Amino acid sequence: MPPDSLSGRKDILVLICSAQLEVQKAASRQLENLGLDFLTIEEYIFAKRKDKILKCVELLEDEKDKEIYTEIVESRITYRLPKSNFISRDQYFILPEFRAVSKKEVFVDCGAFVGDSVEKYIFAHDGTFGKIIAFEPDIINYRAMQVHIERLNREWALPEDKIQIVNAGVGSKTTTGILTQQARTSSAISEMYKKENLDSVVKIYSLDDFFADQRIDFLKADIESFELEMLQGAEKIIRRDLPKIAICIYHSSSDIYQIILWLANLDLGYKFSVRYYRWGYLETVLYAYH
Repeated sequence: MPPDSLSGRKDILVLICSAQLEVQKAASRQLENLGLDFLTIEEYIFAKRKDKILKCVELLEDEKDKEIYTEIVESRITYRLPKSNFISRDQYFILPEFRAVSKKEVFVDCGAFVGDSVEKYIFAHDGTFGKIIAFEPDIINYRAMQVHIERLNREWALPEDKIQIVNAGVGSKTTTGILTQQARTSSAISEMYKKENLDSVVKIYSLDDFFADQRIDFLKADIESFELEMLQGAEKIIRRDLPKIAICIYHSSSDIYQIILWLANLDLGYKFSVRYYRWGYLETVLYAYH
């Protein structure tokens, strides 16, 4: 059906299913010119889950957190970028609770990429910690991280077993899957695979299984919308150890409320803060701590 034949139709509501700001703006202009009603996917989801989003605002620790969270939500439903004065620094380590130095602290990095967050952790904690375990499923990124960790061990005079890197993903259960993207900052894993892509098969761990006999103190995750699944596979150790948690909540529209509410529903006394780190919709991080 030619676009002009749709002009002015009031029996049509178009759903824009792209989260890319420029796509949303271009599509909305075209639809406005046609006189058609439309919504973005985030407008639809956030409207349907308004009560959950408002509950998240109530759960946040202080007025700064509430202001940042509200700005992120509003910008995502009004086709605009968040205001630049909301951008923070020191991602994952900005809050004092996340910079506290302990000789015994065990830091778990899920989605370690090439070890960039591992290095930031070491600097933020003056090279003083108990152990680092870093998970990265992409073999190319993992090999780059091996080189990176070798350098860090020399520069900080660390024992070789101080930093453990694991070529695996994390999820709700221990299984296997395949990488649907590789050698990028946004590798994704699927549990569905065929014989022809067996070369891309990776191990996926439930953190409850991996850390059944080891305490953790600080859990960081940036894993391309698998964050909630990771938490579900880590519920036992979260209840057991009450780790500090720094976790991305921007990869999918539902993450921005589901992850906060899931942690709050554990009823473990966590406090919640939110910070935003990059111009655009990226790098919104939830901090959960005591």
